[in-house]
Amino acid sequence: MKRKALSILIDWRNQKNRKPLVMRGVRQCGKTWLVRELGKLFDQYVEINFEKEPLYSEIFQKNLDPHRILREIAIRKGKPISGPETLLFLDEIKNCPNALLSLRYFYEDMPGFSVIGAGSLLQLAIEQVGMPVGRVDFFHVYPMSFLEYLDATGSESLKNWILTDPQLESIALHQTALEKLGEYLCVGGMPEAIATWKDTLDSFATAKIHQSLVETYKNDFPKYARKVQIKYVDEVFMAIPKLAGKKWVYSSASTHHRSRELAPALLLLESAHIAHRIRQTSATSPPLGAMASSSFKIILSDIAIMQSTLGIKSGEWITAFNRTLSNRGALVEAMVGQELVAYSDPHARKDLFTWLREKPGAEAEVDYIEMIDGLVTPIEVKAGRGDHLKSLRLYQEEKKITNGVVFSSDQKRHDKNLLRLPLYAIGTLFERSKTN
Repeated sequence: MKRKALSILIDWRNQKNRKPLVMRGVRQCGKTWLVRELGKLFDQYVEINFEKEPLYSEIFQKNLDPHRILREIAIRKGKPISGPETLLFLDEIKNCPNALLSLRYFYEDMPGFSVIGAGSLLQLAIEQVGMPVGRVDFFHVYPMSFLEYLDATGSESLKNWILTDPQLESIALHQTALEKLGEYLCVGGMPEAIATWKDTLDSFATAKIHQSLVETYKNDFPKYARKVQIKYVDEVFMAIPKLAGKKWVYSSASTHHRSRELAPALLLLESAHIAHRIRQTSATSPPLGAMASSSFKIILSDIAIMQSTLGIKSGEWITAFNRTLSNRGALVEAMVGQELVAYSDPHARKDLFTWLREKPGAEAEVDYIEMIDGLVTPIEVKAGRGDHLKSLRLYQEEKKITNGVVFSSDQKRHDKNLLRLPLYAIGTLFERSKTN
């Protein structure tokens, strides 16, 4: 698979004064695959998985001298480990918090040595030993974008057309791209699901992967939640898809438990990269978070996982795309959020924002507020053609903002103060000139 994150990791590898890297992301989003692919560019590649090989944790208990650590790893691995052309990968590093702490000393005592730590539940280790701030770089990995999906499923020429055709004027290619988007809405962005679909074209086999991932996440809950919290985490996890597109209200998520019990559970899901909060902001200039309120919406990290938890037959995106699109506006909105996250800078956790006006009798909502080309940009998502834009126009008037984007099933066109793009062309806002 071709992934944008790999090219960024290669840039890191080529930096003379690179810092140790800490990779974060939801389980099975491709972190290990990315590092292994990167490892092929080094003369030596050494991988330790602290979950599968717990005895390696002993090496990090004596002290945190990186020279001694490498000597003892070399003895256990049965091969020398040294030099700038070696990549050390410490996978599931949460199981060995001292290994996370040791990254500071790799940076200070062995500058330039390439070491990456990764894991899906790193918050546990960070809370235990702290984070060596300034001594490491973070790298966030998310489910694959639609453009990456096209690459992975043999539609690179369609991806290049989306990125390079300034008007996207071909009706035939427009329809083909919508059909591919239907596949993506069914398959989602998790690498194993995409690989299964590519190999089998079997939506039922792909759905089994999604169901397995949901069970994996649930099985992980006891690892990062205290016993008393587990029921809350599970309840919040299952409630998120049901409330997609709506302002999050804890009483809607559970009629049995209070917000003080559910709020920590939601934070745990966010720290595990399973969920993304979409905060309400009234900012008209960066940073958007400076004017964020306590109101928010929530989506899961992957659109197919959301549908799996709801028990939806996602294959309908393939067999009846237009009808399914018009009936599932909240899921389409969540997919756009997933795309905005996928194209973001991986070195910082992506924040999503929305705009809500809750004045009685004059309510309004703009789905996303995003920084695009340095401008605060309202984004409206429409499952159909996108002809009704009262909230977006109201936002532009109230905030005195003259730009905006509408994603819909229609072809690209320019209206006054609006750029209208088809739903499959979200990546063009961030990857315009890249056709790699």
